[in-house]
Amino acid sequence: MKITFLGTSAGIPTKQRNVTAIAVQPHQQADWWLVDCGEGTQHQLLHTSLSLSRLTTIFITHLHGDHCYGLPGLLATRALQGGSQNIPLTLIGPAGIKALIEGICHHTQLYLNYPLTIIEVNSIPTTLTIDQHQIDVVPMEHNITSYGYLISPPDIPGHLDAAKAKALGIPPGPIYQQLKQGKQVILEDGREIDGSDLLSPTTPAPKVLIAGDNANPQQLLPWLKSVSLLIHESTLTEPELLRLATTIHHSTAAAVAKVANQAKLANLILTHFSARYRDSSNQGKLTINDIRQEASKHFHGQLFLAEDWQQYTLTTEGKLLLTQLIQKPNNTPAINC
Repeated sequence: MKITFLGTSAGIPTKQRNVTAIAVQPHQQADWWLVDCGEGTQHQLLHTSLSLSRLTTIFITHLHGDHCYGLPGLLATRALQGGSQNIPLTLIGPAGIKALIEGICHHTQLYLNYPLTIIEVNSIPTTLTIDQHQIDVVPMEHNITSYGYLISPPDIPGHLDAAKAKALGIPPGPIYQQLKQGKQVILEDGREIDGSDLLSPTTPAPKVLIAGDNANPQQLLPWLKSVSLLIHESTLTEPELLRLATTIHHSTAAAVAKVANQAKLANLILTHFSARYRDSSNQGKLTINDIRQEASKHFHGQLFLAEDWQQYTLTTEGKLLLTQLIQKPNNTPAINC
């Protein structure tokens, strides 16, 4: 699975970061999903190889503008671009998203030349099946209805025991491909061989939980039991939250890190950073490194702080690799937090 961050800022964009959007490529193919679509997401996509015609599903965590104001432009551009005509698109989100899109289409006379299916999540638990992946909708604690999406890929098929096949007198060749798929085959001597008897057991694929805005990471613990990667907002640090002395309906780096560590997660990516945190050192100013330092005190797994256009690969073994950082348009080098 590949995960590309298209926007990592909370609330408003900065010069280095756009508002929230995450692209997910669940397969090796070019089809992909989008989790949240803040304003300017379609422009962020221009700096990637992702094609709107291969976008099959959009998940919206909640209806705050920094997570959904990019939808009208993206849907319209998909209709105007060649190659998208008649290719279905599914949009999933909280109650109200259908009225939002239908209102925009009506009042702006936006015509979509492809089937758009809108699925509103009205109750929890809700489980969906998208491209052979199980999607569990996870409730968040926020000042409006907010969800996360737990992505469970299909189990990884077992490997063919070639030595066992050879011992049965099955010669290597095209028939091995059928056996790898667990199919029954008939040999030249008339014997019937069940391919599933020659396969090692299937293994669960790594799971990913992409959380929406959430003030209470602790409530995610029941969902994190078998998760390999948590992607969660980290809007502020603890000292800044205390200084503000107000309810922000968001999480601090420490709060998320403590829960991730309690769940014994292998991988944690923090995103959705307040614009008050700068990307470079500036004496007397808050920096992204403050968030990293706070999180690293409490989480002992592999920790990443997302940047726009960073791409991660989650391997079938559950290892998370930073595989690509797309060159930023202004040629600003990547900042190591």
